[in-house]
Amino acid sequence: MSVEGMTRKVFSGVQLLPYRAIGAVTVAVGLTLLLNARLHFASMLLFFLGLGSGLLAAVLSKQEAQHRQALLEAEIAHKQIETILSSISDGFYVLDPEWRFTYVSDRYCEMVGMPQSSLLGQNIWHLFPDAVNTDVYEQFQHAIREQTPLQFDYFYSPWNCWYEHRIYPSPTLTVVLSDITVRKQAELLLVEQKKLLELIALGRPLEECLFALCASVPKLNPNTRACFLLVDAQQQAFKSAIAPDLPPSFAQGLRNTSIHDLCNDTANWRDLCRAHGILAYHSVPVLGNDNLP
Repeated sequence: MSVEGMTRKVFSGVQLLPYRAIGAVTVAVGLTLLLNARLHFASMLLFFLGLGSGLLAAVLSKQEAQHRQALLEAEIAHKQIETILSSISDGFYVLDPEWRFTYVSDRYCEMVGMPQSSLLGQNIWHLFPDAVNTDVYEQFQHAIREQTPLQFDYFYSPWNCWYEHRIYPSPTLTVVLSDITVRKQAELLLVEQKKLLELIALGRPLEECLFALCASVPKLNPNTRACFLLVDAQQQAFKSAIAPDLPPSFAQGLRNTSIHDLCNDTANWRDLCRAHGILAYHSVPVLGNDNLP
């Protein structure tokens, strides 16, 4: 059998499709393969997107946990600082560039007798106007202007107290305040005692020694004044008064005043004191070795 015959036998049961039909089948198969490929790619894309979302969520969750931890550590550190500042005996506060309180320690609140709510946000010079144009005011201004830390002592007369200031400037002003009233009074007392003892040792007149003694009293207690009323030889009247920190009219008002009249008619004495701004007084006789004035 020839080759042609064998070929016809093999294909005798096969119905050949027209050319166009074969092309349509080829296109259909191609579209099917392309669609399957795209579906596979989309499935892979969704998988990786899901994996990426999971990774992103894990990263964000970790960052959030780190942020919460940082906030917790900052809060713990802040409380520790608060505890340390509250435990020290010195007052501590911070002023912003507008001289407003941004931080005050518990000790400082005790020293000024005011709660934190009455201090925070307030201008220090509005709260304490008596300090304006005083040494502490000038020192604060100088520290900010020159950006120089300073340490100085200051007497605040409304409270009759001495304070040691340690100030540290930056954009803000940090102030550490110590009440040194007891120490300062002890130091001043030694100084004044030394002066008086030197006068006595030099044999200076009694009037000069008494004058120095009266002059030392306001240095130790700035709101207090002292005077000595000297009696005449007959011990019947005040011949003069030693009052270095009172107006001359006060001594003149007492000159030659009868001791008996002054002691029994206190109205004149009270009027004289009031006229010279004396709000309260206390008197006691100074006796010699013979128990006489």
